Parts: sequence; structure tokens; C-alpha cells
Amino acid sequence: RRKSFRHQRRRDGVAPLRPLRPPRTRPRRPTSHEGRGARSHERRVVTGHCVHDRNAAMPSDVREFDSSGRRAVPQLPTSVWGMALTQRRRRAVAVVVAAVGVLLVLAVIVVALTAIRSGGAGGQLRMGGGGGGGGTGDDGGLNNYDSMQPSPPPTAWPTSAPTPPTPQYRPVLHFTPRKNWANDVCGLYREPQGRLRFYYQYNPLGDVWGHMSWAGARESDQRGVFESIDGVPIPENLTSPDTSIFTGSAVTDVNNRSGLCHGTDSSDHHHCVLALFTCRRNHDNRQAQCLAVSTDGGYTFKPWPSNGKPLIDVASDAFRDPYVLWHERSNRYVAAISLAEEHVIMFYTSPNMKDWTLSSYVRLDAGRRPFEGGFECPVLVDAVTVDNLWLLKVDVEKGPTRVYYGHFNGTHFQQRTAHPRWTLLDGGPDYYAAQAWQYNGGGGGSGDSALVSTLAWLNNWRYAALLPTSPWRGQMTIPRTWHLKQYELRDSDGLHNSGNDVAVVVVQRFDEEVIAAMSKREVARMSNVHLIDEGTPKMLGDGGDVLLLDITVRSASGDDAVADPRFELQLRANSATDRFPSQFIGVQFDFHQRTLAVDRRSRGAPPPLGDDTELFADLYQVHDMRGDAVDDSIHLRVLLDRASIEVYCRTAVDETFMTVVVLPPDADAKIARVAGHGVVVESLVASDVSGGV
Repeated sequence: RRKSFRHQRRRDGVAPLRPLRPPRTRPRRPTSHEGRGARSHERRVVTGHCVHDRNAAMPSDVREFDSSGRRAVPQLPTSVWGMALTQRRRRAVAVVVAAVGVLLVLAVIVVALTAIRSGGAGGQLRMGGGGGGGGTGDDGGLNNYDSMQPSPPPTAWPTSAPTPPTPQYRPVLHFTPRKNWANDVCGLYREPQGRLRFYYQYNPLGDVWGHMSWAGARESDQRGVFESIDGVPIPENLTSPDTSIFTGSAVTDVNNRSGLCHGTDSSDHHHCVLALFTCRRNHDNRQAQCLAVSTDGGYTFKPWPSNGKPLIDVASDAFRDPYVLWHERSNRYVAAISLAEEHVIMFYTSPNMKDWTLSSYVRLDAGRRPFEGGFECPVLVDAVTVDNLWLLKVDVEKGPTRVYYGHFNGTHFQQRTAHPRWTLLDGGPDYYAAQAWQYNGGGGGSGDSALVSTLAWLNNWRYAALLPTSPWRGQMTIPRTWHLKQYELRDSDGLHNSGNDVAVVVVQRFDEEVIAAMSKREVARMSNVHLIDEGTPKMLGDGGDVLLLDITVRSASGDDAVADPRFELQLRANSATDRFPSQFIGVQFDFHQRTLAVDRRSRGAPPPLGDDTELFADLYQVHDMRGDAVDDSIHLRVLLDRASIEVYCRTAVDETFMTVVVLPPDADAKIARVAGHGVVVESLVASDVSGGV
């Protein structure tokens, strides 16, 4: 090494340096010209082509020279770095270290993104053998929740620009808040006096999502029509500062099972209400379940315990929407709570609403994940009339509401296989976060009796913040009922079997008590009308903007029969001109394809939804609406309000429901008509149900 070093310097025209002596073990004495304060002799080393100078910044009078008169630079400490590496090697090592550092940072980022993607917004669900109360299928048990790490909180929509008041879109029959934002229905229950009461997600400070609290509404003197309750019964920060109040449910504790209802009178609006809801910590989006108690009939609430500590917490940022019911057989409360991003529903039990125990969980559609978005807002319903059949409803953030069938013993839900067609609860885009109140005794011994009353948010997260309504934004459905219906199975059906050739599924209908209570003014009637040429619709006149229609239609026979009979109800239509064809909201039924559809593409959306986006550009359909060989007729019940349309369709063997937001740009367009090709309208009754508003 020494020889090659001198050879290199001779080739470059530079005299070779003298080999340096090994460093002295004792410092030499300062020379006279260095002065008393001079530093001791420093060790020197030459490595490769570079001389390292640890004291390069030292004054020149304390620098030393070797015996040949050349300036000698003090040596570095005799370390591994200083003695073994050349400058070129050090540069190479530095590049390698930097590359390794970059790779480590990239690895951390990939791991974080993977956690957010898979466990993600819902925390990471770790599956193990048998822990956590057990599950179903091959999922194992839940464990290790303490290691879950929340993801950053979601960003709320920005405050929208002020919108001029839009009274033309204010519903008459459907509930809306007086002002500001409203979404999920929370805590639907029936008061001891018999009136329905519900709460809902509410922003008291604006018309977009944020500052989430619970506002309330109570049924008015007219069945199914609700009025706002003054104030905000459960405001944000009720349980602790920096907390939002998310979706939950409420129960009346008339028997004081909780021990929290002393001093309340169960009559005259002074019943005790317990609300279990998701309390979301804003700064890190951690979601847990908290309890609040009202002893004044549900008008004001206080947290329990008083410090607002959550009762159920699994260290997740997607653990939400508890639904509570009293399970008679086990004599306990049951709470179904969604671990949203995992498509998991967790079941907890409690004797008193205060002390909760994890009993089990079920992963819905395990292994398939067919839906985009998390599962939210579960509802658990006892079918009662079918031995140990229970219904588990969930809402899909970016998909339709689904119902799953299974057995429930008070702790475990055992899911049964069902064809996807029969898990669809509503075929429209705007039915979300339904809450249910179960009738005492369920179906009352009749397989066709109502199981529950339900109420849902009539909206969709894709465009909820864009709807140009003011000073409110958000509406609810009118009350509906769920029923069990028996079907004869075909080879392609994969339904829950209650027998060898019969399946039981859940369907929803309009609440007949609500329909009967409506103030009706008949505006059109027809019977036995043949619609052969679809280019000549029959006018129903100026039907108004709040209509209830009952229609029975069948395909034509004999000489009027066609290969592809179709029927269409056209609502909120405008008059055609030479330049512009007529536009309308269409309710269509194709007898050949057995398909029901609602078409809002031409008249369903005002600007900006109609012109600047395609959010309202979809045609919503429900397929495979079966008839039979003898009777292929359909019955339609359609409720049109100023900002929505709800459609119930029944065939000889099938039923379905569709819920759709419609906001016609021309509020004065109120023409109603029917059109068809090869069909007969056996009966039609159209009534104005605006009540004179």
C-alpha cells in the first residue's frame, strides 16, 4: 500500500511524502515559539490520497510541521472510521447509508398505507384462535385491540356558499330540520303515549357535515308526520371536550333496569330514556361507545358516568353505530356495533346498559368483500313468527342497504346463506341508516304482520352536501313497516329455507296507518285503459307536487298483445315545444324483462347536479320481479313529495321498494301522465296529499 502510494505521487509529479511514524504515546513539550498555552502534539495520519485535519480551524501558530518542512496536519483519533476508510470509500458508504435510509422510510410508508387500506380507517382487526368471545365461520376470535392505531380523522366538507332559500323543495310529508344539516336517524322509539320519537345526526352551526350532535323530532297529531324538538338534546362535547356525537340508538327504561331512572314519572312525557351512541374523539378520530340518560322524556341528556368515560372502547377509528334492544330470552340488553371497514358486526350484552361484555362477532360476506365502503348502522330484528329467525340490517357506505338472515341466541348470530337479490332491502340510491322500533310480540302470530316500524335518512353520501336546498339540507323517509314474505323456491334461488320448497324473506311497505291518516284530494281516476302506442300518453292533469298514486297494470292480451310490453308513469313533466321535448321523472316497468326502474335523468336534478355533474345520471333498476303464469299484473304505490319519490311495487309473487331524491329544476312543472306499449291500466287513483299546503 505504501509503495503504490509513493508511485502515484511520482506519476503526478509530486514528491512522495515521508512515511509517518506511529503516533507517540506521550505528548512532546511545546517549543519556545508555540508559547505556554500551545496545544500538545497531535497525532497525524495520511489515508489514501487525502490528509484529514481534525484541527483545520486551529490558528496557524499552533499548527505543526514535519522534519522536511512540509506542513503536517494533526491526525484524527485512531478510530475504525478514521484509520480504515478512504475518502472514496467513505463517500460510497455515505451513499449506501442514505439509500438504506430512503428504503426504510419507503417501507414505513408502505406499511402505514397497507394498514390504512386493510385495517385502516377501522383500526386493524387481528384474528386469532378463539379469543374475544368467538365468531362464526373460520374467522377465529378477536384479540390484541390495544395495538390498534387510529388513522387521521376525516376532513369535513367545506362550508358551502350561501344558498338562497328554496321553499319549492321543502317536503310536505317528509321530515326536514328547520335549518342546517341532518343525516342518520338515531334512537327511534315509541313513547308511552304512543307517538314515535327519533333523533338524528345534526350540525347546529351549518348546512354541511360537522359539529355532530343529536337533534330530535316527535310525531305530530298526524300519524307519520314529525315536528322538530326545540334545542339540541345531545350536543357535541357532551361527554368530554373535543368530542363529536355520532350515530346510536335509544331505549325507554320503564322498568328502571339500569338503576339510573329514579325519580322519573313514566307518564306525561317524563319517561326515562337511555341513549347509547358513538362518541368520537376529534383530534385522532378514535371512536368508542358512550351512554347518556334523560329523565325528562328525552328532551335533555346527561352523560353517565358523569365524566363521560366510554363504556365500550376497542381503540379503533371505525367502531361505531350501536343498536340496542332488549332480548327477552336471555333477560339482557344486546348491542350490535359495527367494525365498519372489516365488515364485522360485534355483539355485546349487558344486564343494565352500564356494564357490557363482548359476546361474539360475525363477519358478513366473509372472504368475498363484494361491496365498496364500510358496513354501518346495524339493526337486529327478531322475526318472531319464524322459529329463531333474526334479521341483521347493515348500510353500505357506497352501496345499497342489505339484510342478512340468521339465528340469534342472545349472544351469537349464525348467518344463513341468501341470494344477493333477496338481501336487497331498497333498490333506490337514497335509503340509508334506517332505525327500527319492534312491535311488542313482533308479528303478533301472523306471518304477514308488520315486524317493525322503520325510518331512514333519504339521501346518499355521494351528493348529500351538494343538494341545493336552503336553509336545511337532509330529509327522512316517512315511516315504513317490515314484513316477512314466503316464496316458492326456484332452482336459481338461494334463500333461507324454512321448509323444503319455501323461503322466507323480508320486504318493506308503506305504513298503512300513515297512508290512512293522509288528507287526500282525488285528482285523477281511470280504469281499463289500453295503452297500445307508447307515443300517445294519457294525461292525468295538473297533478300537483305532492301525490299519492295507486295503480294496477297488466300486459295486454289478444290482438293488443306485444312481445315487449312496457308501462311508464311520468311525473313532474313539462310541456313539449318545437325545440325541446317533454321532460319528466319516470317510473317504469318492463313486463318482458320483469324490471322496475326509476328514471330521474331528465328532470331529477337542478344545476349544478343536473348540468355540471353526473351524480344524478343513473337509471336505478330492480330486476327479476317475478310474476306467474296466470297473473302477470303489477301494483304500484307511488308517493311523490317536493324533493323525493318513493315507489312500492308488488307482483303476484314478489315485492320491492325504491327510494330516490328528485329535485326538478322547474318547480312549476306538475303534469302527470301515463304511457305504455301493449299494457292495460286496470285501475289508477291519484290523490293530492299536500293537505292544502
